[in-house]
Amino acid sequence: MMPSSPGQIALRRVAFTLVELLVVLAIVAILASLILPTLSRAKAKARAVECLGTKRQLGLAWLMYADDHSGRLVLNSSHSDFGHTPDFVWSWISGWLDWWDTPDNTNSTLLTADVHAPLAPYLGYSPKPYKCPADNFVAPNQRALGWQERIYSVAMNEYLGDTAGLVPGDQKRSLRWRYYLRMGDFSGLLSPSEVWVVTDEHPDAIRDGFFTLPPELFLKDRVWWGADLVGSQHDGAATLLFADGHAIIKKWVVPGTKQSVLYDHWQDRIHSGQTEDRRDYEWVTRRMTELR
Repeated sequence: MMPSSPGQIALRRVAFTLVELLVVLAIVAILASLILPTLSRAKAKARAVECLGTKRQLGLAWLMYADDHSGRLVLNSSHSDFGHTPDFVWSWISGWLDWWDTPDNTNSTLLTADVHAPLAPYLGYSPKPYKCPADNFVAPNQRALGWQERIYSVAMNEYLGDTAGLVPGDQKRSLRWRYYLRMGDFSGLLSPSEVWVVTDEHPDAIRDGFFTLPPELFLKDRVWWGADLVGSQHDGAATLLFADGHAIIKKWVVPGTKQSVLYDHWQDRIHSGQTEDRRDYEWVTRRMTELR
């Protein structure tokens, strides 16, 4: 037998066996399984931080508007009070969101034109601050139309913002709870740093930019989320803006608060929000308003 040449010996030394290749692939798979969740968490955290930044932008715009209007807070009203009119500012943002092919879902002009969005000049006419970066939900029928997202994800505390003279008889005003119509109205027990202005809203619940949740909304020994439900897109948390301009990430602790997105109307499954655990509900309502 001819002796092996030095080149052949070197070739055999560097070649991998099948077993060695399988071991390497197994190690790579294990490392990937360890790294990917970390990367996913880092990405989610980055989105939450970005969302905090947009809330602070909204907060600065909200405060600047009040400063330019003698302390009067920007209009804040439900879509159902006035309907959608093309040439009348009825609330701080316009548009009616749903899971159908309604044009409002993608019409960013509703957030960037003065006639539709009073805060637009203070935001450089950018629609970005109204959108949670973790909210890229569109229904299957909307995705089939080529839609990537809807135009906004946020809603404003119903107890903030003046609609005096707009709602006939001002019927929606409660005699029991305080409404903050001017910056000077923060003179009770709650300071501006304790009253939230804007929150992420659950994609199935959001319809307009008005978040309603009466503090007395109890059902016997349970509480329940009514027409509106806070968002939980940030790994079970939402970002909220407060009246002094600061923003926070609030992690919800009650499972019923963290609803899945099912592309249906939240009120069709409102019973899902009923719970004996009041912690999230009361955290939100106690920072919306106070007794007169």
